[in-house]
Amino acid sequence: MNRKKTVLIAFMMLSAFAKVFAQDFSLYQKKVHISGNDTLPYRLLLPENFDPGKSYPLVFFMHGAGERGNNNEAQLTHGGKLFIREDIRKDYPAIVVFPQCPRTSYWSNVNIQLDTAGKRVFVFKSGGEPSLAMKMAQELLYHTLRNIK
Repeated sequence: MNRKKTVLIAFMMLSAFAKVFAQDFSLYQKKVHISGNDTLPYRLLLPENFDPGKSYPLVFFMHGAGERGNNNEAQLTHGGKLFIREDIRKDYPAIVVFPQCPRTSYWSNVNIQLDTAGKRVFVFKSGGEPSLAMKMAQELLYHTLRNIK
């Protein structure tokens, strides 16, 4: 077999492999919550055959620091596959919201310091105002409760 054919077959096999394992997150609607000059990207998944007259559990998935940003995709890295599984959607219909924390913020009031070894230490503040990201997430929660019935 010549080199071109080998490369073409390898490429086709890799493409097929990628399609099998690629996750289709298109079931999650891309949305943005806007408050003043601030925006919070989020994804919304409604139950199959959503009926606005019915009540559903509401799940807010708060991702970790590695998924922060503004691409409205990274927050689905951990947990996104679970909620779109056919058996989960059928057996546990719920409204699922994945907000995405901005890269420059956190869901909580935290002061990150370095210890003497250069390791990060998280010092959580008690009381006080919520971080901008948490304030936006709280607004999104109230908006969702009021507007998705």
